[in-house]
Amino acid sequence: MDKIKKWETIFLCFSLIALAGLGYIVANLISFYNELSHPVSLIILFLLGGLTFVLLPYKLMGHLLSDESGQTLKFRKVSYLVFMLGLIAIALIFEFDLADVMHAIIIASFEEFLFRYVIYTLLSYKFSHRSSLILTAFIFGFFLHLNGDFLTNALVRFPAGIVLQILCNRFGLEYSILLHALNNIIAGLV
Repeated sequence: MDKIKKWETIFLCFSLIALAGLGYIVANLISFYNELSHPVSLIILFLLGGLTFVLLPYKLMGHLLSDESGQTLKFRKVSYLVFMLGLIAIALIFEFDLADVMHAIIIASFEEFLFRYVIYTLLSYKFSHRSSLILTAFIFGFFLHLNGDFLTNALVRFPAGIVLQILCNRFGLEYSILLHALNNIIAGLV
């Protein structure tokens, strides 16, 4: 990674997001054109999203950094499972559409892993932690959410990216996933 320049690191991060977006689009196209049920669509999203949001970016990061980054992922699986089961229980109690809740959880989990761990780690190898936090939040707020209007991205998604990264750094990835999933669920209800 020493030979890679700062701008190349940023370009790599944008490329990983484009790859993840492509996986998401392909999963939705397969589901839409084959008129698949919600459970089957969620499985396809989980498989393609897992590949393009998690597995491939993680493997590429590991290959580039070869454990030189010193970054460790704070992630407690039991806490994560308790949080997600809690969200599902709330959805069942209040009679939310379970498929929509599962979709929100899957998307939040994948986006948080990609941004709070992979992209932040890659950027922090070349930039200060503060700059990495701002760059990660900026990319999250403006590039990932290209479909949003500028004002919403500037006033909501960019600051949310900062809060989610701080939450992840201080408490662990499962906390940023929980907050992101709650936001997605609430946004889906409105």
